[in-house]
Amino acid sequence: MGMNPRTFDRWVKALESGKYPKGKFLLNNQGGYCCLGVLERVCGVPADSPVMSQGYAKDDEAEDALPHRGLSSKVQIKLGDINDTSKSFAPVIAYLKRNRARLVAK
Repeated sequence: MGMNPRTFDRWVKALESGKYPKGKFLLNNQGGYCCLGVLERVCGVPADSPVMSQGYAKDDEAEDALPHRGLSSKVQIKLGDINDTSKSFAPVIAYLKRNRARLVAK
């Protein structure tokens, strides 16, 4: 399992673009996006879609909230934690770039 490399690269570019205001806790929280919400937008999910009002997987026992994107619950939790404790997407971007080889499909 792993993310589509092109989707991964588009996601990182979107996070770097400044187009998406930073949010916490939900994929789209009143116009502010979690990093995983930005991924959904990159994949064409409308900002007002019901899926955008959801959070990410909360623990290792949870089902993957975004299995169709190739992210395990463990990675979603890590990204959500980084996102929710950061003032910008910079730490998320650094994590994604540092871990690209293990996150994308071979």
